[in-house]
Amino acid sequence: MKQTLVKNSRKEGVRWRKQQALGEPGLRSHRLRRGFVKALRSVIPTLGMLLVVSGAHAQSDTVSVRVPFDFIVGKQVYSAGNYLFSSQARSIQAVFIRSTDDRKVGLVLTQNCQKLNPAAKTMLTFDRYGDQYFLKQIWMQGNTRGREFPKSPIEKKLLALNRQEHDEVIVAGLVIY
Repeated sequence: MKQTLVKNSRKEGVRWRKQQALGEPGLRSHRLRRGFVKALRSVIPTLGMLLVVSGAHAQSDTVSVRVPFDFIVGKQVYSAGNYLFSSQARSIQAVFIRSTDDRKVGLVLTQNCQKLNPAAKTMLTFDRYGDQYFLKQIWMQGNTRGREFPKSPIEKKLLALNRQEHDEVIVAGLVIY
């Protein structure tokens, strides 16, 4: 079976080179078809993303938070300050992080997390190891579902060493619609 495919592809390549050398009219349609397929491959994903983003825009949740300490999300370090955390939709599992002075931005893939009772207030939870803070979760007031951030490589190392105890720190947020 493979030999047949290889032979056919070789024959096709030889035929195409002959057409190219002779300047046959079939070559032009072949190039047009190849260009159309390439364009189609780049346009379809772009259109799909536009549809997802435009549909999710109406469902976006944005939380404004003043974080009084430097914190880590993934491999990025964010300095203390005011931040906006945007979750674009429940189906898209990414959270966009932006400082209000636009000096730091990030996009982090998150997971759903759930608890039995609805959150009493909008808040961010951090894990603290010594003087290092790692963003753990975002909860919206009245919801039983939140967003959970993956553990950063640094946090994983600290957990593996098991040298430092960790605390959970909560920072209140304000929902922006």
